Amino acid sequence: MFKNTPLLIVLSNLSTVLPFLSATAMLFFSRSIRNTILLWLFFTAALLTEILVHAHHLANKPNAWIIHLYTPLEYLLIVFILSRWQNREKSRKAMLISIPLYLGLYGFMKIAGIENFESSTINYVSRPISLLLIGGFVLFTLHQLSAREETLLQSDYRFWILLALAIYYCGSIIIVPFMYIQNREILLFLVYTHAILNILQNLLFVIGNICALGLVSPLASGQDKTP
Repeated sequence: MFKNTPLLIVLSNLSTVLPFLSATAMLFFSRSIRNTILLWLFFTAALLTEILVHAHHLANKPNAWIIHLYTPLEYLLIVFILSRWQNREKSRKAMLISIPLYLGLYGFMKIAGIENFESSTINYVSRPISLLLIGGFVLFTLHQLSAREETLLQSDYRFWILLALAIYYCGSIIIVPFMYIQNREILLFLVYTHAILNILQNLLFVIGNICALGLVSPLASGQDKTP
């Protein structure tokens, strides 16, 4: 199945299974399903996307259209999760408002032809915008969490999830715009760098899920708005 695929890429693909498995365990054994179901949905969507992309690659079929479809779903799930972790109502509403605004912009770009729905090319406009917004929201949430945390930050599963998202999405903001470069050596470097970011992200996700399985209850000014 992975014949002729570089080992680093294989490990990157396989690592996506780990957050799904640990989140599934978290879903069944954590105290509240509502606190874990959205994370589980995100990890499930990421895993299914990885499977579809790799299956099309093995069949020598264009697979970039899968990323076109995944991008708005990814944005919706992540931003909604982050909105649940906000301690301020204004921040929560701002993130929730950004969801229909981004989805509307995404649809407009497709309809207006600003960004074609191509099967062989990733969405070169809407995805960088999504990465930029998600990266900003993640860094903001991470800062807010560290500022108000009254216990060990490392014991809060949200810290590990946010750290994973920050590393991957902030790194991807730099990588994705250069994915169209013609130089093979530079392109391979970018692909391998992206694989490393993905592996690191998934390992941090697992740590976060393990913290959640440990039934650590984050302190958020007396309010629990975790998804």
